[in-house]
Amino acid sequence: MSAKFPSTYYLSVLIYPNDEGEYIAHCLEMDLIGIGDTHKKAVEDLADHIEMQVSFARQEECPEMLWHPAPKRLLNKFEELARERVTGMTRKRKYDIAQVPYPKKTPALAFCNA
Repeated sequence: MSAKFPSTYYLSVLIYPNDEGEYIAHCLEMDLIGIGDTHKKAVEDLADHIEMQVSFARQEECPEMLWHPAPKRLLNKFEELARERVTGMTRKRKYDIAQVPYPKKTPALAFCNA
C-alpha cells in the first residue's frame, strides 16, 4: 500500500500585532512575513511574498532559498496555540495561528536535482 500525499501542502503562520497597530503574519517554515491592517490582509500579503520567494528560488534553481525556520520562540508559540486549539482550551490572546497553501503554480522541490 503506497502512501498518498495531500494535493495541497500548507505552511504554518503565526499572526500577531506590531507596535504600529498592524498585524504581522509570519510563515514559520520560511521565516517570511506579511503585514496588513487586518489578520486577513496580513495573510494575503504573506501569501504574495511566499509566491515571490518560491518563484525566485525556482528561477535561480536554488531550493535552499526556501526553508529557513523562524526563531525558536515563534515556533514554540505556534505549537502552544495549536495545542490549545486542538484541546478546545483557547483563550483570548494577541497571537493567532493560520495556514497558507504552498503555491500550486510552483510545485515544491520540482527543480531539485534529487
